[in-house]
Amino acid sequence: MAFDFPAAPAVDVVLKLVDYRFELSTPLHKGVQVIRVDTTGPSMHEADIYRLLDGKTLADVVEWRRHNGVGVAPAIALGGMLDSHDLGHQVWLRKNFVPGRYVLGCEMPMSIDAKSGTDQATHTDAGMVLAFEIAE
Repeated sequence: MAFDFPAAPAVDVVLKLVDYRFELSTPLHKGVQVIRVDTTGPSMHEADIYRLLDGKTLADVVEWRRHNGVGVAPAIALGGMLDSHDLGHQVWLRKNFVPGRYVLGCEMPMSIDAKSGTDQATHTDAGMVLAFEIAE
């Protein structure tokens, strides 16, 4: 049985999820953009997008997530791409970015965190986090 899938949308930006970093083909900008997310591996990843609240920082988001999102959030969660278990898998996101400061993070758990020796660490803790700004 054959399936006819619609054509992939025109892409504005490619976001590669690589151990343990995010790579953007071009900077994101104000307005609607189609982002193709490629999970290149070798590990599985996800991309969580947050818009920082005024006066909050990347460190605030990392600390808040480290405590499982308990307390007042320092950012607005904007969705993203979760738990890609298929290396080489592509996902398309259509996002409207307004001026402000943003964070990309990967909350995929690591088996063991070399620094703490616990299994509670995520890829964000390993440095897979990216702060960026959308200009007016």
